[in-house]
Amino acid sequence: MGDPLGRAIARAAKGFALVGGAILFALAGFTVLNIALRTAFGWQLRGEFDLAGLGGAVAVFYFLPYGQVTGAHVSIEFLTRNAPRAVKAWLDALAATLFALAIALLAWRLALGGFEMAASGQETAVLRLPFWGAYLAAAPAVALLLLACLHNAWRRIGEARG
Repeated sequence: MGDPLGRAIARAAKGFALVGGAILFALAGFTVLNIALRTAFGWQLRGEFDLAGLGGAVAVFYFLPYGQVTGAHVSIEFLTRNAPRAVKAWLDALAATLFALAIALLAWRLALGGFEMAASGQETAVLRLPFWGAYLAAAPAVALLLLACLHNAWRRIGEARG
């Protein structure tokens, strides 16, 4: 991503991935601490499953933009291996556009789900954390992923046109 917008998206995606990694690292540390305390003293920290469920879901969303900007998502290229460069670029643009549409649908459903969770007051079983908080925390990552998909499609269209 050589243009300024692409570089900004890539930097943001890397930052989001680091935050996702920090979340997973913290969850792993909490789990290890819980196991150590339970084994050594018979103590148990409350809410391990609550935190792992919510934090793990949010962390996954925070990794997705980085996968998009680095091209790390799965692609099947055996059909296009020998295709001309322009054809590959058009197919990549189509794939990025379709992915952007899917992410836009996901964003819409996450927003609706978050509002429903807030309205119903659903909480985790042990810590009573509101579920809508995870939806809210995932929203910036989904927005960045959508931006990355659209930028990738725009860039691939430019490559296809020459």
